[in-house]
Amino acid sequence: MAQQLAEQGIDRQELFANLAEADRSVDTTIEPEAAAEAGSHAIGPLLPLDASSIVICGEGDGPDLRAFGFQSVAFDGHDPAAHAWARFELTMRAREESDQLPCSCHPSSSPSTIGLACL
Repeated sequence: MAQQLAEQGIDRQELFANLAEADRSVDTTIEPEAAAEAGSHAIGPLLPLDASSIVICGEGDGPDLRAFGFQSVAFDGHDPAAHAWARFELTMRAREESDQLPCSCHPSSSPSTIGLACL
């Protein structure tokens, strides 16, 4: 993620400072909601995130959504940096998918990649 952002002109030190602040902002129990918010705040100011990205939190293994046409990105739901990476990855995949659409007259109505935060 840091390398890809650096290629887009984002300062790597700013990214790492934001991620370190996200880690410090959550308490030692690291509730998933706090981790998600801290991770989103860490990466949000650096680039526009895809608003249609979906992150599902669940106990244990996430459901297999491939049968419904979705690709899942599993990550640790208690880690703010993991939330930041998942949001970034979902955004990059959504951009790639939109670049592959043959025309803008038939936009995708739902994401085909979903983040699964394993708790």
